[in-house]
Amino acid sequence: MRTVSLWRRWKLWLLCGVVLLPCVLVAGRELSLLPDGQTHVYVLDIGQGDSILIVSPIGRRILVDGGPDLSALERLGSFLPFFDRRIDLVAFTHPDADHIGSLPEILQRYRVDRMLFSPVEHGSGQYARLLSIVEKQHIPLILPDPSQDIDSGDGLVLDVIWPPKNLVRSSDDTNGASLVMRALARSGSILLTGDIDALGEERILKTGASLSSTVLKVSHHGSEGATSIPFLLAVKPDHSVISVGKDNRFGHPRPETLARLSALGIPIRTTMEEGTIDFLF
Repeated sequence: MRTVSLWRRWKLWLLCGVVLLPCVLVAGRELSLLPDGQTHVYVLDIGQGDSILIVSPIGRRILVDGGPDLSALERLGSFLPFFDRRIDLVAFTHPDADHIGSLPEILQRYRVDRMLFSPVEHGSGQYARLLSIVEKQHIPLILPDPSQDIDSGDGLVLDVIWPPKNLVRSSDDTNGASLVMRALARSGSILLTGDIDALGEERILKTGASLSSTVLKVSHHGSEGATSIPFLLAVKPDHSVISVGKDNRFGHPRPETLARLSALGIPIRTTMEEGTIDFLF
């Protein structure tokens, strides 16, 4: 009888462990994602494309671009609480497929408060579907205006640099119309450049806008057609990061671009080598 009683107790403890352990693990994960008073910038490992998640000191969430496929949606789950399906701002730099791939699904699975984008003509069905979801969900749209910063109210400011309000946009120049902005935090900053090209960089330099940043998100996955020496001298980054896929058909990042960064002594980090890269400001 005593043996049976002990066995029943062990079964009860085992059952409690099976039930409680997942709860403890989930609770621990959710606690680890609570705001910690600092700004986190996650350059997500999503292959050949861009997707950057910014979490402000009090937990405001900004997603810049959505990668080429559903990888960005999958990666978000690692850095956002399971029980709080909210994103304060989604910005997409331009409508190319490798920057908006997961955004339609993200808009349907998260509550998005606002969207910031550079409107250009683009005939893809993916872009049309994205805009249709935005309209259906009545998500407020913000157009970039370099005279208006976006202040999260807790030490994080988005300094919109490009494009200007009067830029003539063309479906043939989606890269040149990329949304470019600095995320300014209390102890550092990152310049997000989308796929801006060398001509766009030249135009930005002519505006006289302040570009100095701790980190440069290298434009267009390290393409040779951007990241010019004059632009790098204006940014003066301590670090650079390239969002790029392994063995991509474009040969990104290009040796010419890497050489320019190296010539100025700028350390280079890439998602294809490190996976998701986290900067803390």
